Order: sequence, then structure tokens, then C-alpha cells
Amino acid sequence: MEVATNFKHRQNAESINQALNLLLHEDLISVDEIKNIAAKDHMKGKQTTPSVAERFNRVVSGIQKSSLETLNRTTEKIDQSAHESPWIYVGIASALSGVAGYFIGQRFKR
Repeated sequence: MEVATNFKHRQNAESINQALNLLLHEDLISVDEIKNIAAKDHMKGKQTTPSVAERFNRVVSGIQKSSLETLNRTTEKIDQSAHESPWIYVGIASALSGVAGYFIGQRFKR
């Protein structure tokens, strides 16, 4: 598909080149006018085509936004379940504290 698109663009560019050469040969257009047309088209193409950095920033901001939304939903669910059954979370916190205390104690054991 990309090859076909490039071929089309090449054909269009050749047709435009032939038309400009004909106009230039017949003295219907000057070299300066051709340069101005090319400069305008070049600037128009630059404005409509986002740079790699702009596309990367858009992708990263989209990922950040979706990550924050997911994080907010998850924290709301955890908060809701902790209010519904707090003793499960007390048990988990106690178990993790006991494991951490055991490893810290082993490290300072003489």
C-alpha cells in the first residue's frame, strides 16, 4: 500500500514539474513565482504534518490520562471494599508488618 501511495505521489510530482516547466518555457510564470508556490506548499505541509515529538507527546499524555483514570477507579474500589470489610485489610497489614519485622530483626541479629 505504501509503495502505491509513493508511486502516486511521484507521478503527481512529475506532472506538476512538467506543468511548471511548460509555463516557465512559455513565459507565463517566473522562477520567483515558482519558488513562492513551492515555499507556500512546503510550509502548508509542515503545518499539517505533526512532528514525531508532537505525536509522542500526544501518545504519552493519553497513556498518562488512562493510567490515572485506572488508578483512581482502583483506589475507589479498594477504599469501598476496605469500608465494607476492614478486618481483612487489618489482617493483611499485620501479616506484612510481621514479615517485614522478621527480616529486619534477622538483619540486626548478632
